[in-house]
Amino acid sequence: MVDTLGAGDGFIAACLLAILDGVGIAATLAAGAEHAGRVCGYQGGFGHGVTWAQTEATEL
Repeated sequence: MVDTLGAGDGFIAACLLAILDGVGIAATLAAGAEHAGRVCGYQGGFGHGVTWAQTEATEL
């Protein structure tokens, strides 16, 4: 696992596609879980590999 960002979106997308294909609930959930697992295998959007450093908030 590299990054969980997008796993939920991937799960829902795969489930919706399976529903549109007319598969049963067990196969739908399995497709969602499998795709969500694959999504966790690549970098998401948080920094794209750049080290994150917390900064102090500025007042408006």
